[in-house]
Amino acid sequence: MNLDLILMSCLLVILVRHLVDDKVVTDFLCLRELGTATAEVLAEEIKQELEDRGLSLHNCVAIMCDSANVMRGAKGVLMSERHA
Repeated sequence: MNLDLILMSCLLVILVRHLVDDKVVTDFLCLRELGTATAEVLAEEIKQELEDRGLSLHNCVAIMCDSANVMRGAKGVLMSERHA
């Protein structure tokens, strides 16, 4: 296994949690390999995936990120887009 290749990969995984018949359901939406993981690229990829599936970021009540500092907090790009 080439660890250099693994360490250089930028992967985006999108899961959506929603209600179905009063039960919380988690659905896997996508796994995408990205060339870079800037805040702008991540936000655009997430918005595009949701849009492609007829979903709106404005209907989102929470966003969770795994240590992606550029995405977290009130100043994060994705949260800024959500409130725009």
